[in-house]
This record gives sequence, C-alpha cells and structure tokens, in this order.
Amino acid sequence: EETVIEEVKPLLLKVAGNNEERLEIRGQASLALCDLALLYSEILEPCEVESETVLFAAIIKSMLDHSKPAVVAIAAEVTAKLLFAGKLHDSYLLAQLLVVFF
Repeated sequence: EETVIEEVKPLLLKVAGNNEERLEIRGQASLALCDLALLYSEILEPCEVESETVLFAAIIKSMLDHSKPAVVAIAAEVTAKLLFAGKLHDSYLLAQLLVVFF
C-alpha cells in the first residue's frame, strides 16, 4: 500500500496542480487524491514533485479561487469531503467553502 501511494501521489499532485492540464483531468486527479486522503492521511502531507514541495491543500485553495465554475465546484466537493471526514482542519478553506456556497 505504501509503495503504491509513493508512486501515485506525486503524479496525481503534478496533474491536479498543473494549470495547463485539461480541467476534466485536473478534476479527476483532485477527486482521486481526495478519495485516497480519506483512506491514507499521508496524502495530505507535503510531497516533493520535480524538486518542488507540493501540498494538496494548497492546490485546493488555488482551485477554489479559479475563474471557471467547474474547477471551483470540484474544489468545493473535495474540501467538503475532507472537512466533513475530519481529515482537514483549515479555517481558510472552510471560509472559502462558505463563500462558494453563498
């Protein structure tokens, strides 16, 4: 299990955080990371991707501020799942979720 996460996590983070990637692909990568985070908390820990430290919560934050509603909807779904499951404790993300809702 751990080796699979070590192999898959950097790839999914790279795709989810890539602004040049198609929105559908970014969305699926984000949803996959969310589902994995519900099972394995190490998904939410910082990860080295191409000599850069990447954090899934930072990707979600940028997606919540995106200009396209589809990206914001996916980020809101991911945020709600992780907050509801108690995997994420970030007041900024909760505030952004409320802004998106209202």
